[in-house]
Amino acid sequence: MGYTAVTDALSKYQWLLGNTMANTGNNLDNIKVDYAPVNPYSSGAYTPRSARNIYTGEGRETPNPIAAAKELESGMTTGEKLMMRGSQGLTYATLAQKASPYLTQGAQALSGGQTFVNAAGETVFVKNAAKEAFLASNPGATASSLNLAPSLAIYGLTRDQDPYSYSSMETAGTVASSYLAAQQLAPYVGMGTAVAGPVGIGIGILLSMLGKRSARRKKRAAEKKMKQYRDDMRDERYAAVEEGREEMQAQLSDQMARRREAMYDNQYGGNYNMRSYAEQGMKMDKNIVAEFTGNELVVNDQDALESDIAKGNNKSAANRIRMAMKGGRVTPGPETHKNNPMPVDSEGNIYAGGSALPFKANKGAGIYDHATDQFKMDMDDDTVVKVVKKNMKKWKKNNMA
Repeated sequence: MGYTAVTDALSKYQWLLGNTMANTGNNLDNIKVDYAPVNPYSSGAYTPRSARNIYTGEGRETPNPIAAAKELESGMTTGEKLMMRGSQGLTYATLAQKASPYLTQGAQALSGGQTFVNAAGETVFVKNAAKEAFLASNPGATASSLNLAPSLAIYGLTRDQDPYSYSSMETAGTVASSYLAAQQLAPYVGMGTAVAGPVGIGIGILLSMLGKRSARRKKRAAEKKMKQYRDDMRDERYAAVEEGREEMQAQLSDQMARRREAMYDNQYGGNYNMRSYAEQGMKMDKNIVAEFTGNELVVNDQDALESDIAKGNNKSAANRIRMAMKGGRVTPGPETHKNNPMPVDSEGNIYAGGSALPFKANKGAGIYDHATDQFKMDMDDDTVVKVVKKNMKKWKKNNMA
């Protein structure tokens, strides 16, 4: 059954399924999945992991708590916002009402007195020693207590759900609630209401400044965390791309090794024109053990280099690479085995252009391909060692170490 027949059938019988299946079938590319189907007849079938797998799918987006906090209320109606903030204000007021009796006892103990409301409706603070005399002269006076419920109700009503910013409404609510709280506490500290008002406003402004500072600090911390998440994701992607590249390179190297092995299967031990070498008076060992190509760096003191790295002596390790580069121990010509093959005999002689190169590849030497691309003379020691370790990891993975 062809693709068109399938979509036509889905469209015709979708009423049985209760879903628009044909539309889903026509928009498979828009479905968010953590894998990507691969055409078995394409080159993608021969790669370990495609770029689409690496860069798309679930869990590839950076979580943004700052944007999420802003969107929380942006999707609410005005009524929903009022209900939510009203609920907050009621919660704060209820807590303050329950705590007020205990706060009153504490204030009385610290101040050594109590507040009363006289017959004129005025709140008067009376020391414990003068309480009896005051009640005798003010028979209609009643004891009063702290009531912070209105203050905290206003505070709760003006809070939003964004911890990464401090709005003007939150500032106004903080100042107003501080003003009301100061009016309640003023008698216990020997302060008149006329003075308590400005003091409360000043405290509210200070608290607002601290609130703004705290919001900025939280925002910076969230941004730092997002950056770290993006950096980790980037490093993960780089590692995945590098791993895929190395896997394909290993497969290619294996194919080339098999092909070269078949090429050497002759009386000379290699696929080379022995007559052309003989005409130039060059003697070549028939025991060919390897083949190099152009732009490969030969480091004969690889064991010492690896020992330097193990000891943490990056400077010495990097200098060994620099000395090999400056010493001209890089094979000449293009980087292609097909057009620029360089046989290596059992003595380490490297043959190119009808003669042996002036340097050998001793047993245990480190062979770095794409040498001038990997190593630059202006690299610092740590960067050079990082490139060396990358090559060592590749050799080990490809059983070349």
